[in-house]
Amino acid sequence: MEMKKLCRIFAEVLHVDEREVIQDMTLAEDLDADSLDLFQIMLKVEQTFSIRVTEQEFRSLRTVRDILHLIRRKQDGR
Repeated sequence: MEMKKLCRIFAEVLHVDEREVIQDMTLAEDLDADSLDLFQIMLKVEQTFSIRVTEQEFRSLRTVRDILHLIRRKQDGR
């Protein structure tokens, strides 16, 4: 469920086909996301999943999988 919502966010912000987004994609190289795109993605992630992401966590994100794991950790309360 989280992956589907996350793919919708990528499609909305980056104008990519949500069906083509896979967990191993890198944010900068594969999805061509710049720093403003990443900021918008993280705002939408925070809103959609009702979580807070610190600047340190934000800076460590490199792949779609990284964001997905962060969402799951935050939702589990870790």
